[in-house]
Amino acid sequence: MNTSMMEQSWTTPAQPRSRKALAWFMGLAGLLVVVSVGMLLYSAPSFRESDVVLLLEAAPQASSGDQITYTAKWQNNTKVDLTQVRMRLFYPEGSVQEKEGTFTPATNEVLEVGDVESGKSGEQTFTVYLIGDKGNIKNATIEMAFSAKGLRSVFEKSASVSTTIADLPVPLSLSVPPNAISGQEVSYILDYRNATTDDISDLRFVFTFPDGFTPKRATPAPSEGTNIWDVRTLAQNKGARIAVTGTLSGVERETKTLDIVLQRKVNEQYLDYEKASAATIISSPLLSVQLSIAGARDVVAGVGDRLDYYVRWRNTSNTTLIGLTLGVRLEGDMYNLSTLNTQGGFFDGGTQTITWNSAAVPQFSALPPGASGEARFSIVLKEQFPSGSFGSRAFSVKASANMITPNVPSGVDGEDVTAQDSLTTKISTQPSLGTQIYHTDPSLGATGPFPPQVDQATTYTVRWSVANPGNDIRAVTVSALLPPGVQFLGPAGSGGFGAPVYNANTSTVTWSLASVAQGAGFSGAKPDAAFQVSVTPSLIQRGSAITLLRNISLTATDAFTGQVMTISSRTLSTDDLVDQPNKGAVQ
Repeated sequence: MNTSMMEQSWTTPAQPRSRKALAWFMGLAGLLVVVSVGMLLYSAPSFRESDVVLLLEAAPQASSGDQITYTAKWQNNTKVDLTQVRMRLFYPEGSVQEKEGTFTPATNEVLEVGDVESGKSGEQTFTVYLIGDKGNIKNATIEMAFSAKGLRSVFEKSASVSTTIADLPVPLSLSVPPNAISGQEVSYILDYRNATTDDISDLRFVFTFPDGFTPKRATPAPSEGTNIWDVRTLAQNKGARIAVTGTLSGVERETKTLDIVLQRKVNEQYLDYEKASAATIISSPLLSVQLSIAGARDVVAGVGDRLDYYVRWRNTSNTTLIGLTLGVRLEGDMYNLSTLNTQGGFFDGGTQTITWNSAAVPQFSALPPGASGEARFSIVLKEQFPSGSFGSRAFSVKASANMITPNVPSGVDGEDVTAQDSLTTKISTQPSLGTQIYHTDPSLGATGPFPPQVDQATTYTVRWSVANPGNDIRAVTVSALLPPGVQFLGPAGSGGFGAPVYNANTSTVTWSLASVAQGAGFSGAKPDAAFQVSVTPSLIQRGSAITLLRNISLTATDAFTGQVMTISSRTLSTDDLVDQPNKGAVQ
């Protein structure tokens, strides 16, 4: 056997053993890699974003104006620490927040949490006032941004909660005309009521009138400016009304919105409590009619006054209107119908309506575009308020005009063309002042001689009383001047209506009353007060009566009309005593 054959016999069996060894080493290396990776994965901390919990909690229902608390809660259920945790809470629209005693609109709140360790949790509360209408759903949202230790990514989470405005402590009912002619009068009426079981104090109504509105009168009168009404106390289950009248101007189809905010005083600052709004659309009618009293609409009349009414009409369309009829209805117990002068109109006593047709006004047969005209009538008010009317809180008369034609121009919708207007005239109250002087007063007796005698002091008792058959009056002041020689001794007794006071610098006695109710002295108690004076006649006054009071007057403001009135009385002397008339000459 040669050498080459021997080499072949040694090498061939060795190759399978070498391959097996290589495969064994490669398998072992792979196993080591798998084990190493497994150990790395097993020993590394795990993180799942879903294990970070964020919640926002709040009451599901609230009343408008209530203080509500939002609670933000978070929990780290992962196996790593959270870093740079930052949250932002977005409050519902219209929320108000108190900070350091000051109320400001609440929009959002930022909370820097920092790090949250694995397994740790936390919470934070936020307090605001919710403002809204009944049925409003107020949504709050919180957003959280954070990182996880060992990871570069920034993660975000959010949560929301809803609160429904379930009721209103003071329901507001706002009435505005849906349509109005530019330049004509409109009335805004707000009715409100305390729907809670407790009195509510320190309320304020703020009216934001639309552009183009000019207020003319309001009942009651505003507390500040022309648009703020303060209500000191609103008793439980009690309500009231605010009425504002003015002219509204604008272009056709323009929307005019009135906004009202009810506020409540908290920590000497007014906080929005509720809101109400309503809109009027400016329209352009085919026909207009307007009432006035001698050209004015804001007249305040007195008993016995003559009212001269003007009724002015205008065809505002671009076509001739035919067959027109005008009617004016008179409403109110204070009209003296026997004094009515219709000046050509026909009066129906059953409906208390004056009517003009084309027989009375030839223009009504065919009124061209842009044409206008005027009718007049007059009537006198009664001399005094009707008996038994003391339950009424307001005294007024109303004239309502209605102009109409059933002949509708082509291209115009509707069964007729009509225009209306009304004019309410307030009648000012007529209080009376009673001044009675006694020598021998029924309850205080007499001091000193009467008739008065030279160099001897005599005391007289003066009694004042106020009767008020009409509207409530306020800021009532009764005063009189004491002539030289008449000395003020002081108040006499007390009827519960305050006592007169004397100012020595002006020699004036004054009796002040905050208000006198309608019907006082008729259906209610008559306010009264008394004081005493003393006079010691001198020799030169012998044979003459002595003047005791001069410049006697009553001033007050009519709470319904806002009119300031003054009632004056004549000078009174010792001849004008109730118990000793015409016997006051000095002896």
